[in-house]
Amino acid sequence: MPAFHALTMADLTVETRKTRRGERFATVPVDGRLTMRAVRKGQPLVPDDVSPDIAAALGRKPIVTGVKVSHAGAFAGGLQAGQRIDLVLVRGRQRIAELNAIVLATKPVGESSEDWTLIVGIREADAKAHKVDLATTEVSVFRDPAGLDAPR
Repeated sequence: MPAFHALTMADLTVETRKTRRGERFATVPVDGRLTMRAVRKGQPLVPDDVSPDIAAALGRKPIVTGVKVSHAGAFAGGLQAGQRIDLVLVRGRQRIAELNAIVLATKPVGESSEDWTLIVGIREADAKAHKVDLATTEVSVFRDPAGLDAPR
């Protein structure tokens, strides 16, 4: 399965397996969660392989997208999978939209850590309505430290 594949129980083969001390596996059900990286057939799923339940937070068909943000906008890499954020799309001095999102991953772009790609899940309707804006406008990230995160 590719990274960011929407998991269903039909994707899984359930089997019993002896675990080594400290070894953990992802729990079921997995509906509403995404693979966080490519997973080979028969490979055990560990907790880091599976996203938080973003469907519970964003609706049945969340869309995964990457947006370019500054190092500061990515909170210097301090954003974690499952955190709720607001993406504010700005063109010039005009606010275009404010979108609720769930962080899936943050990655520096190339050698320079000045630019980062923020991989997020957003509501399907927001993604469709703001597809061009997400690709072409400046994006600011806001995080309420007291806000609830996506269920694990």
